[in-house]
Amino acid sequence: MIDIYHFANPLSDNCLVAEECLEKLTHTFFQKTRLRFIPLINEQVSAKLIQGEQALPIMDMPYDKESLTYRVILDFKAAQIEGNKKARPFLLSLQSALITKKHPYSLSLITSIATQVGLNLDDFLTNRMSQEVIDALKADQKLAWQLLNKYSVAIAIDDSSTLETSLLTNFSKESLTTHFTHLRQQFVVKTKDLISPENAKTFA
Repeated sequence: MIDIYHFANPLSDNCLVAEECLEKLTHTFFQKTRLRFIPLINEQVSAKLIQGEQALPIMDMPYDKESLTYRVILDFKAAQIEGNKKARPFLLSLQSALITKKHPYSLSLITSIATQVGLNLDDFLTNRMSQEVIDALKADQKLAWQLLNKYSVAIAIDDSSTLETSLLTNFSKESLTTHFTHLRQQFVVKTKDLISPENAKTFA
């Protein structure tokens, strides 16, 4: 099993491009892969949240860029309660609307996207204002501090077969494709070794 963690700023256009690229690459190269998007917030705020020194306010409508980041993350975590198959399309559509199409954030925008991806609208609107999504955000921040050398955007690839974690900081399509091609080649070699005649005798 290969776990891919995409640590990124949800309001970054580079993040959006990398997320779309990762979606395609994971489905193309691997069958047993888990892709997780871990949104990053302000480094100082994240550190204080982990230490319990600061509470994260729940605001219905953002009033600046930092509060917009919070709100997008909380909406994503609310969508994630119904599973990543709905949450990832929700996030990509919301990012596209805000970043590419320059739509202002609004309740009508998120309800429209939530409906498009098949979320239960009543549950989603309740969950986005709940303590549960804040706790989920805090858990993500703890994971970021645990896996990253420093609190910054990165892609972490965790291979359970080798117990190794590699970090990528180049999010270009060419770099990601090259790395995944190499990873796939390594995976094929390992698989061939596992089913070699010598190993097959062991299980006979």
